[in-house]
Amino acid sequence: MQSQYKQSQSCREGQRQEAYVRSTTQSCREGQRSATRGSGSGSKTAGHFRRYHGYDYSRGACLFLSFNVEPKEDILGRVEAPGTLVHNEWGRLVEAKVAEIAARHAPLRVMKHVIMPNHAHLLVRIPPRMENPLVALGAFVSAFKQSTSMLLQYRGRTGPLWQERYHDFICVSAESIDAAGTYIDNNPRKRWLLSAPDHPMRVLEPLDAPRLPPDIWWAGAGATELLAPEAHVASFRLSRSLPESQYKTVVDCALRAAEQGFAIASTFISPCERLLFDALCATPGARIIKAGHKILGHVYRPTGGEPPLFAEKRYLLLSRQSEPDQSRRAGWLDLNANLAAMAFSDSFVHFGHAMAESIGAKCEGSEGHISHGLCCALGTPAIMEYVGDLCDDRIVPVAKALGVEICEGDDYPAIGAKVGDCIRALIREVGIPSFE
Repeated sequence: MQSQYKQSQSCREGQRQEAYVRSTTQSCREGQRSATRGSGSGSKTAGHFRRYHGYDYSRGACLFLSFNVEPKEDILGRVEAPGTLVHNEWGRLVEAKVAEIAARHAPLRVMKHVIMPNHAHLLVRIPPRMENPLVALGAFVSAFKQSTSMLLQYRGRTGPLWQERYHDFICVSAESIDAAGTYIDNNPRKRWLLSAPDHPMRVLEPLDAPRLPPDIWWAGAGATELLAPEAHVASFRLSRSLPESQYKTVVDCALRAAEQGFAIASTFISPCERLLFDALCATPGARIIKAGHKILGHVYRPTGGEPPLFAEKRYLLLSRQSEPDQSRRAGWLDLNANLAAMAFSDSFVHFGHAMAESIGAKCEGSEGHISHGLCCALGTPAIMEYVGDLCDDRIVPVAKALGVEICEGDDYPAIGAKVGDCIRALIREVGIPSFE
């Protein structure tokens, strides 16, 4: 019976691999024709590859492979808090087989892997100029599935260990290889998070919060308490045109705000924003609100270090689900405006925004046109002084976030004046011109 099963499994794998090879040959020709047609015109037709379509494997590749147990039940172990993978006897046997089978199929190399209780992930490298790379890959997959299935059959299991099909994703850049490796490293922790009683990665949809515009369908996962009315939020929109020499100044300012209890909200897509995101992740206790369009798939397929942030309950992934075209510039500008509105109520900044609208409208069409962002910056010092004159205690966390020294005996107007002077100095430092 075991011999018949092995022959049947081998036959199915061989037939499927033969179909893959035929599909790949045709897809490569089509991809090459598409790339030729698109050359010189900025076409990206052949730039995205999945399921072998349009890719020449003689160039080498890294593949992210996923296998599910049949049936998908926890038969290879369990995950314990806070994300520790504990294999049972069967799981330890399968784990040991990975290196053994990889050694027999060199020069293919398993760069990383994880054997989960009910599935497995392998990051496999195919070297360049390898003869018949897809055939070699198929032989490796077949050997892995057959040998582990037979191994467990000898110990009383009946039937195949793995589902017949498997998922593969080709990593076409260093970034995607790193992302796949991080996904593998975080997989046990993510599994624990998803099964924990309080479920810190649970998606809430629609998400209702006083800070969010009610006419937009929002979804969120993580620390939704960061949207509470009493929470302090600082919104950062950092243009791609920001000089690299100013990155440290801006990041330091955001980190000071985070240390004072502000949640830092941004889309984190520009180079400076991504640098800020990495700095916040590395800062213990820093709270982060990351927003985007239809991005909640990343909750369950994180491409970075999100699971630890979810576990620490200091990360909110916020998604604006109703945007019809997430690539439109206008959509991202609207989203940034939503984030800015979340932060306005913390420090009367909406007054400055209103002033900027008036100044921009007055200067519209004139030779000396002033952009809206510039008007907001120039009006902020006066607004902070106004907040202090109102004796409003919301000036205090702003002062602390900016690193302003508050002396004993300083009243709110004095603190407001210091904040205004600090912002004026920052404006001069980053090179924003004055009204003069």
